[in-house]
Amino acid sequence: MEKNNSLQPAKPTAPSSGRIEVGFNIIVQIALVIAALVMLNWLGNKYYARLDWSRGKNITLSPQTKALLGTLEKPVQVIVMFAMAGEVENDAQLLLREYQFAAKGKLTVEEVDPYANLSRAKELQAQYKFGANENVVIFTYEGRHKFVNSGDLAEFEQLDEMAMMMRRQPQMLGFKGEQVFTSTLLELTETKQNKLYLVAAHGEYDGSSRELAGFREFLTRQNLKFDTLKLADKDKIPDDASMIAILGPRFDFSERDLKLLTEYWERKGRIFICAGWTNNKTPNLNEWLAVRGARLQNDAVIRVVSLGNMAGMQPLEAVVMNQGSPITKGLEGVGSDMFGPTQSLALDRNLEKTANLRLTGLLTAPEGFWGEMDYTPGNRTNIPMFDPKRDHPGPLTLGVAVERGGSGDPKVKLETSRMVVFGNGDFLSDKGLQTGQASLELALNSVNWLLNRDNLISLPPKVKEKQSLKLSDAQIGTIRWWVMLFIPVMIAVFGLYHLMWRSGKNILALTLWLAVVFLGFIASWLTVQWRLGLWKPTLKMSPTFWITIGIAVAIGVAAAVANTLEQKRRVKPQD
Repeated sequence: MEKNNSLQPAKPTAPSSGRIEVGFNIIVQIALVIAALVMLNWLGNKYYARLDWSRGKNITLSPQTKALLGTLEKPVQVIVMFAMAGEVENDAQLLLREYQFAAKGKLTVEEVDPYANLSRAKELQAQYKFGANENVVIFTYEGRHKFVNSGDLAEFEQLDEMAMMMRRQPQMLGFKGEQVFTSTLLELTETKQNKLYLVAAHGEYDGSSRELAGFREFLTRQNLKFDTLKLADKDKIPDDASMIAILGPRFDFSERDLKLLTEYWERKGRIFICAGWTNNKTPNLNEWLAVRGARLQNDAVIRVVSLGNMAGMQPLEAVVMNQGSPITKGLEGVGSDMFGPTQSLALDRNLEKTANLRLTGLLTAPEGFWGEMDYTPGNRTNIPMFDPKRDHPGPLTLGVAVERGGSGDPKVKLETSRMVVFGNGDFLSDKGLQTGQASLELALNSVNWLLNRDNLISLPPKVKEKQSLKLSDAQIGTIRWWVMLFIPVMIAVFGLYHLMWRSGKNILALTLWLAVVFLGFIASWLTVQWRLGLWKPTLKMSPTFWITIGIAVAIGVAAAVANTLEQKRRVKPQD
């Protein structure tokens, strides 16, 4: 009897070599993808760029701040605790994260939520002695700490009585976060606090002047200590004087006073002078400055403007910042108004060779101003006219930086005598600072240059621009046409095409019909405009108009040709 071998199960066979190769290829591909992802992650972590897309660039750090963060020798801890977070607080938190990133591990930021982390909040309040409802940022460095209140981080508009009665919240005009944070870091990390002496007893603004309160506050943020200096009571200018300032003298200096100034200048001293128009009441001081290359010209910088049938003197405005000095870095070409009477300065270029001086003009009066030698303040009847034989023609220099000694190479740092002179004595007063931000920036830059803080030129507040959309009448008309006509028509045409396609109808015929309707509408509309006198036929029409007409004609012709060919294809040939 024969056995039926066909019913026995087949023996298992070994997997083919092709399946092994496929599996191996898949494993290799997965490994390569994983390796590529790891490599991309490593490259992204090592080579990347941080971009600030905000309109006001509120969280973009300036080169000065980055330079300061790069010089940190020991770690700085920043503790942020905001009981109530608003626009200012949110910008401050984002900005501090940029500080942390730029410091490369030398600055850490701890954000404490007093509601989510109550125990840590109470610990900080007990340690640093501040209230539970305060919004504070605490900087600590080598056991020293300094508070920054959120209210100091922004400038707000001044509300009138009506707005206050309506309980309207003031709008933020400028964000000062970087200015305040960098100044705080500077104060904590500088080993020696600079001391500024304000010279008194000649009618100047001194340390007790109320009119100088705003400027003193800004200088305090620059880690400067103030004191008043009366030259008549001293045998020499104190050795701890980092710089001295003479702000708006109205009476002259004695020979003894000038001798002390000369000795301090020879000791590589730093002097800041703001000397406005005094009707030649300070001849000794003027002569002392002339020997050092910056001679005050005892004039008043004015311009006469026409007021219909009358004429009037215009105060100095739109003063132009010059190039070529660290003091005006970032301010080149910026215009600034000057409060109070201003006199011009003449630079003695011969002294640059004979006395080893470097003179750099900082400010220039705008076109049309001249130096009036017969100026009478408050005179509204006898309007002066320019006298080419007596007055000083423009362009006029209003500020100068003087440096004695040193090297012409900016990379070579040597101790030198430095002095900044402005021909205006009132622009740093509270009223003067209200004329514009540029005056304050110029003054703080001058102070930092005198103190060899070339990399810490003052940081201006970031102006908070109002988010507004301004449209012209033509743009509004275009939007109206698109919203009321073009977009609805496009939706209707798309729906019509979809309906014809679903119904199996001839889409090419529809295209031809729509092109004819469109051209007919344009022709009718132009005819009406022409009959009403609102449009005149001309070939010099808008390119957009001719392009639109050309596209419509081309689509119509193409649709007509395609529709004709389609009709011929569908017609069966006659036997």
